[in-house]
Amino acid sequence: MSCPSFRFVPRLAAALAFALPVTAVQAQTCGLPLPIEIPNPSVPFVHSGNTCLAGNVIAYVDGIELPHRDIVYQFRTGGSGGIDASSTASGFPATMLLVKGDPANGSSTIVDFGDATVPMTTGPLADGVYTLIVTGDPGYATPQCGTYTLQVGGTLTVPDPNC
Repeated sequence: MSCPSFRFVPRLAAALAFALPVTAVQAQTCGLPLPIEIPNPSVPFVHSGNTCLAGNVIAYVDGIELPHRDIVYQFRTGGSGGIDASSTASGFPATMLLVKGDPANGSSTIVDFGDATVPMTTGPLADGVYTLIVTGDPGYATPQCGTYTLQVGGTLTVPDPNC
């Protein structure tokens, strides 16, 4: 399976930075994933996006090629919490991957996955950083992208600030 390369001309990238909402620009940056915050377990985190406006931030994770454009989210937990994640997608077969670690900057392991028909229910989660990736189904070789809505609920424990 070949991995297409999405290279942007600097002027085009600058134009997109001014034309897109702030969250879309953040989602395209390896160093600035969108944060997931669940301050109240009864009110889930909800975010909508369009992977066609993003880059392919994470090309490989845990030995699996991710050839499609993606939106990357991240959170940290102090351990023993869990999340429930579901998504809806329009125009493409969206996949959610929950990864322990930061695949853009080091080693990581897939913890769970889901899609519009199979939500994720994961827990308890060990202490650490987790990355949630929304992308096209990696089983398709042709480019897959479109709009989606992600909903994440659950309980995330606060990490120990002394660690």
